Amino acid sequence: MGGRGGRVVAVVGRCPARPVTSLLCRANSTHDLALWEELAEIADERGARLMYAVNSPNGERPDISAQTLRHKIPDVDRHDVFLCGPPGFAQSVYEALRGAGVPARRTHHESFEM
Repeated sequence: MGGRGGRVVAVVGRCPARPVTSLLCRANSTHDLALWEELAEIADERGARLMYAVNSPNGERPDISAQTLRHKIPDVDRHDVFLCGPPGFAQSVYEALRGAGVPARRTHHESFEM
């Protein structure tokens, strides 16, 4: 989830294949989804669902809350989650994941500064 450029592809590429996997990519704009094809290829290889959350045209950020996660990924509490992004983003998504029932032991995080 989230992240920047080739680093995201590298992190996602290292994630172990799981029976049920979803990739949710957060971006400021569709332009920032430049690596979408590479992520789609990885998702296809692993049988994963690939989704994105992009800011609205007026810059409003998409809601990534516990409720939204449960709506988009009803079984999110059974997933291992690999989270990649800057600390503030990662913390807010981590809190949403915990609120959605994802155990801390199933949340894996790689942080970087933007």
